[in-house]
Amino acid sequence: MARKKNTAPQIGEIVYLSTDNDRMPRLITRYMVDSGSVKYELAYGDKKSWHYQMELTRESVKRVEIKGLVK
Repeated sequence: MARKKNTAPQIGEIVYLSTDNDRMPRLITRYMVDSGSVKYELAYGDKKSWHYQMELTRESVKRVEIKGLVK
């Protein structure tokens, strides 16, 4: 049986928030497992915030805004 590649973000990895229009890089500083869900603490400068994995991306692609619509 082949091993499944671990795609979960790791501590020390740089990620981006999919909801952040500026796409600022954030560092994963720790994570918390609670009732089957995982939250990641992200640091950007002196600010820290908690986010779920579905909010994170490894790509820094900026959103494109066309006539008021976000693509």
